[in-house]
Amino acid sequence: MANTKNLSNDERKAAKREQRRALKAVFGALTVKQKKAFKASETKGLRTWIAEQQKSE
Repeated sequence: MANTKNLSNDERKAAKREQRRALKAVFGALTVKQKKAFKASETKGLRTWIAEQQKSE
């Protein structure tokens, strides 16, 4: 997640909540096969895993 240390507490909560929603939307857009492949992989992070998958295509 992005650095939110310089924000007020309420702004920080809102920013982190938006980031979680965005990540959840990205995960929700994956197919069942892709979700299983991500969970089985040892890659840390969904966006990193997606970038690796796009490189290999």
